Amino acid sequence: MTDTNKQKLSTEPYKGVRDFYPEDMAIQRYMFDVWRMTAEHFGFSEYDASILEPSSLYKSKGAVNEELVNEQTEATAR
Repeated sequence: MTDTNKQKLSTEPYKGVRDFYPEDMAIQRYMFDVWRMTAEHFGFSEYDASILEPSSLYKSKGAVNEELVNEQTEATAR
């Protein structure tokens, strides 16, 4: 690969995405652990699923969402 083909990875956060630094992560982990233990105590089981949805779902909800989806998917395709 030549130098002209190399692209630098952006360090800018994606719109709508939040970073959790260690102090905040510790609080979040504690809260989730308490919720999990409480739910298990009452007989519930943990379930995990993808948080990603097809872009067509967001595009179908209106022009503002479609514009945002197009902007974000174009940025990641580059």
